[in-house]
Amino acid sequence: AKELYDANKVPIGLINASLGGSPAEAWLCEDKLKDFPAYHQELQRFKDSALIRQIESGDNARIGEWYRTLRQKDEGYKNTGQTWLDPALSSDGWGLMSVPGYWANTGLGPINGVVWFRKNIQIPASMAGQAALLNLGRIVDADSVFLNGFFVGTTSYQYPPRRYNVPAGLLREGDNTLVVRVINSAGKGGFVPEKPYELVAAGQTIELKGDWQYRLGAVMEPLASQTFVRWKPAGLFNAMIHPLLDYRIKGAIWYQGESNTRNPLEYRSLFPAMINDWREHWKQGDFPFLFVQLANFMEARDQPSESAWAMLREAQQRALSLPETGMAVTIDIGEWNDIHPLNKKDVGKRL
Repeated sequence: AKELYDANKVPIGLINASLGGSPAEAWLCEDKLKDFPAYHQELQRFKDSALIRQIESGDNARIGEWYRTLRQKDEGYKNTGQTWLDPALSSDGWGLMSVPGYWANTGLGPINGVVWFRKNIQIPASMAGQAALLNLGRIVDADSVFLNGFFVGTTSYQYPPRRYNVPAGLLREGDNTLVVRVINSAGKGGFVPEKPYELVAAGQTIELKGDWQYRLGAVMEPLASQTFVRWKPAGLFNAMIHPLLDYRIKGAIWYQGESNTRNPLEYRSLFPAMINDWREHWKQGDFPFLFVQLANFMEARDQPSESAWAMLREAQQRALSLPETGMAVTIDIGEWNDIHPLNKKDVGKRL
């Protein structure tokens, strides 16, 4: 939008109709879903408001109980006189773990629950008292961060970059204690590799990668995900596209596909069906529909193997057979360790 305005001096309005993690079938109307019987059948089931209330109520109760039990079991909070976030706490008996990394790859093993991490940092006089930025890469799944016993930030799910502002006056010359409480509800918990882990203040950077002390706070059974009712077939078309149909538009840009890599062959027909569906509903002919091919993601493999992501990219490319479509290739600007790569600007430039 900015580049179009700079070139043409015409204001560009963007309508943001998006929802992270959504599958393409959620963006089709009910009539088009008849060509995909399983999705059409699922839509009929989720027309039942009582069923939706039952699912949401059950999920909320189950998830809430998991976190309540976790807090009750967490050894780091049991001693109210001196919790594990206290800088004066003796760390005798704590283990050592290299950060970044996942604790499933260490002696701790593939457990779920809560693990506490702490690191002593030496702060020079030039940084003492200064406001600072604490970069903690990405953490799976949730974290709460304390510096010298003071809370400095929290993130409740794994995807956002951890960037915490440290207020002026908290850093002190000499020994400082950084504590990170990590909750992992499923899969491999820990600190995502090849991300920045550093403390930045007064133009100086202290590297935080390396050995950290750790201690297990609580072990829990894996927590099953909630049911995302809003992702069900036709749900997002009904809620986020149909209300916009009276707007005149010049075109659409689309960045999606990760949530359909479970069935990339289906995407060959599902994605074009969605493009045609939107064009029919807007009644503006074949308005331009530009889309972003999936970026590179996941760890590289040493040997050739099948790839659902590669097959979905091929399905996206096939959609170029539709008139007035264009595809921005981003295979070179993704991040293997981040499904949400940080370089969004070049994606926009390519579109």
